[in-house]
Amino acid sequence: ILFNTNSLRIMYHYCYFFRHFKIRFKDEVFMKHVIILLLTAILVLVSGITGEISAGQQEWKADYLSGVVNFKVMQHYKVVLPAEGANVFGVTALDEALSKFNPLKYERMYPFCHPPLPDGVDLERWYSVRFPADQSVSEVCNTLNRLTGIEVAEPWFIYELCYEYDDPDLDNQWAFIDYLETDLAHDISTGDKNFPIGIVDSGMDMDHEDLEANLWINPSEDINGDGIIDEDDENNEDDDGNGRRDDFYGWDFIEVDNYPDDRFGHGTHVAGIASAVTNNDEGIASVGHDCSIMVVRAGDQNTITHGYQGIQYAVDAGAKVISLSWGSWQQGGGAEDVIDYAFERDVMVFAATGNNYQEIDFFPAAYDNCIAVAATSAGDNRANFSNYGDYVDLSAPGQNIYSTYHLNNRRYTYMNGTSMACPMAAGLAILIRSTYKRLDYQGALEMLLEGCEDIDRIGTNPRGKMGAGRINAYRSLLIGQRPALSIDALEVVWDDDENGKMDPGESIELAVVITNDSDAVATESIEITLSTFDQSVNITNDFVEHDSLGAGDQVTFNESPFALDISDDAIAHTTWFIVTVIAQPGDIMVEREFEVVIGHPEILIVDDDGGDETEIWYYDAIERMGQGWVRWSIVENDTIPPNDSTLLDHEVVIWSTGNANPPLNSYDRVELETGIIFGANILLAGKYVGDNDDNRELLMDYFGAVHDQDSVQAIYVKGLPGERPVASNVSMFMTNASVPNGNWSPSTMEVDRFSADSLVVYGGISGGQEVVTGLGGVYRIDPSFDSRTVYLGFGLEGIGSGNSRQTFLSQVTNWMAGRQESVDIDFHNGSPDKFEIYQAYPNPFNSVVRLNFGIATGGFYSVEIFDIMGRQVTMLNSGNYTKGKYSTVWNADDVSNGSYFLRITGRNVAPIERQLVLIK
Repeated sequence: ILFNTNSLRIMYHYCYFFRHFKIRFKDEVFMKHVIILLLTAILVLVSGITGEISAGQQEWKADYLSGVVNFKVMQHYKVVLPAEGANVFGVTALDEALSKFNPLKYERMYPFCHPPLPDGVDLERWYSVRFPADQSVSEVCNTLNRLTGIEVAEPWFIYELCYEYDDPDLDNQWAFIDYLETDLAHDISTGDKNFPIGIVDSGMDMDHEDLEANLWINPSEDINGDGIIDEDDENNEDDDGNGRRDDFYGWDFIEVDNYPDDRFGHGTHVAGIASAVTNNDEGIASVGHDCSIMVVRAGDQNTITHGYQGIQYAVDAGAKVISLSWGSWQQGGGAEDVIDYAFERDVMVFAATGNNYQEIDFFPAAYDNCIAVAATSAGDNRANFSNYGDYVDLSAPGQNIYSTYHLNNRRYTYMNGTSMACPMAAGLAILIRSTYKRLDYQGALEMLLEGCEDIDRIGTNPRGKMGAGRINAYRSLLIGQRPALSIDALEVVWDDDENGKMDPGESIELAVVITNDSDAVATESIEITLSTFDQSVNITNDFVEHDSLGAGDQVTFNESPFALDISDDAIAHTTWFIVTVIAQPGDIMVEREFEVVIGHPEILIVDDDGGDETEIWYYDAIERMGQGWVRWSIVENDTIPPNDSTLLDHEVVIWSTGNANPPLNSYDRVELETGIIFGANILLAGKYVGDNDDNRELLMDYFGAVHDQDSVQAIYVKGLPGERPVASNVSMFMTNASVPNGNWSPSTMEVDRFSADSLVVYGGISGGQEVVTGLGGVYRIDPSFDSRTVYLGFGLEGIGSGNSRQTFLSQVTNWMAGRQESVDIDFHNGSPDKFEIYQAYPNPFNSVVRLNFGIATGGFYSVEIFDIMGRQVTMLNSGNYTKGKYSTVWNADDVSNGSYFLRITGRNVAPIERQLVLIK
């Protein structure tokens, strides 16, 4: 008989048991136990024998990975493999023995482990060998186990989780396992602390034993990054720049402080449903399990007063899911805008449908981009109090729900309402998003809805009025066990002149790069198509296909690329290609739009608006001009454009900060300065550039602008008389309602540099008359750098007319590219050939203006200022002048706004004048 070591060890313990306790076999009851023990020992012996005999004859019954075996070597065999692995192990006997299995790679299983402690376990001696999947895992194991120097070789086993909850009050949560199947869902995932759910409610008991450990920690306020809030973090500073000091766990909009404690109990109950600490031998379990809770106190007692402010805070603080257990039949107050604000930033907002017992629109739940949650009772019937309707997205248990509490000496209690259903659905959403991190809003919502149980035909439920059905955590998470494909790149693999660029008149081949997420399952088939709406592009091969793409694998389709031709007469421009992927199983569809440059456009747009997409207004204007552009997105590239290869590689650079506030960081400023010094022509435009103190040195030194006011109301922007890049008849109304504060000029300025001049002014209405309210832009030529710059205190997104944007941008870019010369700034060099007044700087001006003129014939001259009625205001100078160019300054602090005239008179010459506009 063959004995293995385990069976001998068990027999030894039984014998020791009998001898130590001097068992009397005449005790009938005890004898029964002895017989059972002996039979168990025999079974163990037999199983041990069977296991040893069959190991070399068949595969293991347990689940394991194919194509890989793990093995541990003895100390003298330990080798050092490179981080990326190697195709040979480096021990001759082992390499020769496994050569028949065609090994692909040897790797360390724990490449970054610490060296073993004295007499401790040595993980450095564990390796894995990978080989073709058609090779026998058991044969590789048997081969290795016969080698001297191998301690053990075994398959790479797959272990199944056997999850149980130890929360003592779980029996009180009737829906938790029987309806939501959260026990099975949590076998798939228990969430991620880095994914907070925003609870916008009456606050939360911050010290509750079943909630405290799941409190969100604001990473931007955790200065030392240790994951806890300690004295080093409590600096009473707004470290994350969101306007709230030390908002470690959220914010209290009622007491206006950083400790959103619950005084009512409702918010504590809601928070526990969403994400109470689970499996902690305490209280209850939750759907969110390990996901953290961002607490926003937005009301007190049974009213919510700061709900939408709370939503905005939670969105900007990083919540990916927000739960709202409140609402009303009323609309207004910008509520839908806040919901849309969250939606545009990929944040899912869940809201209760209300408890009015009827079919009624309840807000914010009924807004398009809000996820409306109705309530069910046991048996999947609509809870009799729950509102319902066509706007409902899904349902969740909401009757007799047991959760955390903290009033009247109760730490837990039962509550009813759609208030309870909403956080249950939201808790599942944050569990989904923390598990499948690639999913965006729509992907997570589809998974949530597809997993719902159909309850339309149960009892008296109103057909089609309870959304997709009652949520099921397990079914929704299980849907994620499909291929999860990403379209990573679209690359030029061949073009006619082989320069890797797409130029007019060329034939092009493009390869798409596809990756399957490491947590997904393998594909059965992949079909990929390429499309575009660009009439200058003719796609000659728009389809490629593939079969299996394993989890974590990537494929580049360069052997079967897309093919296209670009027309000869195509202008240099940016266009978009759409790649669509359909994969099985699951009928998965993924689509991505690629921004592609054809040729070499003259205009570069630096998109620095923080992702707001204000650049589309520049696209529109440039297209109307019949030109193209190339874009550099600082958000998408996560870096500023490289100066040597981007800013200087285009005739005109438009750097747009849009609504970003604060705009420009230190890297942006250095890049702008460097670009101008090396000769780049740059138009800088943005609503808040001048408001920021850090930007003012840049504006003064490189654009010739001194900040004046943060904001003045303006109805229009218009050009000024004189020779300038923008004609005086250009007038642009600031009425674009689709842009926040689009009809407000956020920044006015004065001209500081001698070489700069006024470009455009803001206009408004006062007393029924048009008035100038401030200087809106300046332009400058710097001959030492050979650069031209324009600075605007507004963005083109604030202009209401596309034709106006086109006219303005066409004139400015023509001047910047040198196609339109309009200003002579050389006041000091050369000899004048006539008696004339040059351009005043600035004009219009605020208090101080520099006046420049030339004298062709020497003699006595007077330099005076007159008002519009012809009355002398001041004598600037009088006396004998020789032939030459002159400059003087008028300080108008003591006179009022209006139009004035510089008049220069001399003997034997006619007087000359120049109009000046004073704005204070």
